[in-house]
Amino acid sequence: QNLWRVAETTGDWLLVISGGVVAVAGAVQTVANGIQAGRAVSSWKDIRKAKKKAKKEGELSPEEQQLTEFLELQNREANRQFTGGLVGAATGVLTAVSGALISTGLLAPIGGIAGLVSTALDIGYDRFLNRKWKKSNWRDSVDAYLHVDEAIDEILEKHPEKERLKRIKKSKLKNQVRAEALAELGYSSYKDCYRQICVDYAQMLHQKVFEDGLNDQEKEPYLHAIKSLGLKLVVPAPGDHETEPQPSVETMVTRMMG
Repeated sequence: QNLWRVAETTGDWLLVISGGVVAVAGAVQTVANGIQAGRAVSSWKDIRKAKKKAKKEGELSPEEQQLTEFLELQNREANRQFTGGLVGAATGVLTAVSGALISTGLLAPIGGIAGLVSTALDIGYDRFLNRKWKKSNWRDSVDAYLHVDEAIDEILEKHPEKERLKRIKKSKLKNQVRAEALAELGYSSYKDCYRQICVDYAQMLHQKVFEDGLNDQEKEPYLHAIKSLGLKLVVPAPGDHETEPQPSVETMVTRMMG
């Protein structure tokens, strides 16, 4: 009987400890994802500021066009990051609640079920919706870079078999045009092309902010564009050749690929 009481007491303590660990993990997850959502909100603010200061009328230079496309990419990514942050925070709360229920002992089965639901939602969102959304953002950027929509419009207007082509689902036609354009440019996949796009954007932003000697007003939209990445920004003062400008091209590319 004494052994039974010891075992029962030990089991109760194990439930309390394990439930506490789960609750803390859920709280940490909630905070981390809340920070992610907050960064997305901050990114939106910088995107809006950059768009407000960027040139909107007349013919755009190649750099101004790149800036426009970069801000569209950042806006799509901020949407994804914000949604992911909210989902992660919600599942974190559910995990914390499940831990609290487990630690009570009597409600441990309900806590276990809540924990399983939280895990399923977290994995399901990350493996399916989030990854699909991310790939879609990459393809949209590649399509804008390759002018796929314009090419399709031209094909449907001038191709000898345009009537037959019009009956093909646009997404299928877009995939075919994209694949042909990527092959012609020497890319093995849209991911390779997307990385090069990120390199082009990063080099353009770095040049405009740190190398071209623009005045503060001319530089402003590009500064906000870099800030939208959520990276530390260090702009050396004129004549300061010792301070290293930040972020580097490589750092910006890594963030965009993430």
